[in-house]
Amino acid sequence: MTERMKNRLLSRKAGKADGMVFAIWVILVCIIRYFHEPWFDEMQAWEIARFASVKEILFEVTHYEGHPQLWHLLLMPFARMELPAKATIFCINLIFSGGGVLYLLYRSPFPRILRWYLPFTYYIFYLHSVHTRPYCMTMLAFFLLAAAFPERNQKPGKYVGCMIFLCFTTVYGVIFSCGFCLVWVWEIFQEYQKKKNVKDIIKDKRFYWLIVILMAALFILCCTLPAEDNYNGRKKLTWAIRLERLYYVPLIFFDCTFGTVMLEDESLEFTGTHILGAVIGAIQWAVWIPLLKKNRKLLLCIVPYLIGAIFCAFVYFGVHHLEVFQLLFIFILWVMFAEGIEMPEIYGKIRKKIDSQMTIKLLKAVSAMAICAPVIYTIGSAVLEIRYRYGPQEMADFVKNNHLEDRKIMIQWGYEMAEDDSEDGVSLVVQDETLPMESYPPIAKQLTYFMGDAATVYAYADRDADFFTYFNIGESQRKWMIWKDQTPEQLQETFEKWQEIGLPDFIFGSVPIQEAFTEEQLEGVTYYWIDDLHYGKIWKLDYTEGVDHVYIREDLLEEYPQFEIKKYATILTKPEE
Repeated sequence: MTERMKNRLLSRKAGKADGMVFAIWVILVCIIRYFHEPWFDEMQAWEIARFASVKEILFEVTHYEGHPQLWHLLLMPFARMELPAKATIFCINLIFSGGGVLYLLYRSPFPRILRWYLPFTYYIFYLHSVHTRPYCMTMLAFFLLAAAFPERNQKPGKYVGCMIFLCFTTVYGVIFSCGFCLVWVWEIFQEYQKKKNVKDIIKDKRFYWLIVILMAALFILCCTLPAEDNYNGRKKLTWAIRLERLYYVPLIFFDCTFGTVMLEDESLEFTGTHILGAVIGAIQWAVWIPLLKKNRKLLLCIVPYLIGAIFCAFVYFGVHHLEVFQLLFIFILWVMFAEGIEMPEIYGKIRKKIDSQMTIKLLKAVSAMAICAPVIYTIGSAVLEIRYRYGPQEMADFVKNNHLEDRKIMIQWGYEMAEDDSEDGVSLVVQDETLPMESYPPIAKQLTYFMGDAATVYAYADRDADFFTYFNIGESQRKWMIWKDQTPEQLQETFEKWQEIGLPDFIFGSVPIQEAFTEEQLEGVTYYWIDDLHYGKIWKLDYTEGVDHVYIREDLLEEYPQFEIKKYATILTKPEE
């Protein structure tokens, strides 16, 4: 590499090349988004914005969704205008994610090569930009906060304002802001302690701005505290499991940067792969800590990270939350570069002690692989987006193409099995050729509110669509899924309402219909398997695929000659039981 090229790549000045990088980024995001089929949580937010009242969004929905109100309120005017869901939420998302990337390219203190690299990494390109969730606002908030950090003591209002914005994007914004504020309080306390006039802290304007952010954070936490009947679909964590999951502390660092160990939404099993990831994460920390200490940012990074990681281990964790941790590290790098990053002497000392050229080449190869990994994940997820579909669109097309809008359709709901060895605590029912099944796994808990596919499909349908007859029974104005637990009495009340409506015409997914309806209603009734609906989920280089059967009531077969009864013997495939 020539000296001139090296200087250009390491330059911190923004120019025309940055504009070209942004244009390429926007084009690629739009192309992949064209193929992307929005996930449940993307459409769930749209349905809440479309049908929930302002009062519900402000005081009720947040206790089940676990997110502040800002995202739903932003979507509300567009959703109420009946604009196309997929295109509209993407445009809104692109404003925030694109704004964040623009700010990164033109206002960050990073060398040009790093500014060009970060927008194409997995979390920024795919999860923040192709996907449509409030985390696009979180990214912009973090970048604004990083720019405000150097003048936090001179302009505390600007710094606190950015933190309040961060808090209103996600609960993780509150968690990390808490960490930043604790460090800031410590710095202010030390400052006054050196002056030996600690009592004068209450005269400092920063003290009052800290009270403002505290009030905002408390308000958000009060709004997002889980309702008493909230159910997040996970097992109740025992203290033994919580302590076991402390391996998250080093592992999160690895997976939010270069790794791909966590593939499930909540992995409780400490496997060999997790051990390896945790060890690599610990090595990353060993390398990272001297840099933080040299640049006086150790507390600024460690405190919010530990609060967030312990929250993940002890309270709640979804694999997509890793994207917020990556933003934390970008924030730390941003403020270090802004102040003039310094390399610790120990790096040079270790380098001098390495005499083996083979070791040096190996370290360079490992570093190159680590740097390339986040972009490879982006490419892999983009290819998977083009090749596969998420699923609900196929379900919506099935209803439309077969003119089932006026039929009573029952869709599979959530279950907890009596003997459940699954990791996430929600097991799917064994699929069969006909319903009701002759034998059925024992069910400990039924969660009839958990019909995520219904909420997703309704986002693609007309406003008055109501073909999933048994979804949110008695509350047809609610087209979103409620993370709500049910007592046995409430479950029985739901089943009685279903019984009043009568048997479904079609069933999507295998359901314990014999438990929901009476023996008299089901006497002599058979539902036949006639088709399959495929679904899947992308995570980095992984695609998890599944299939749901479609069943029709026997007496309707003649009305739909396009359907043929399927048998495992004829298609030569049968799902594992």
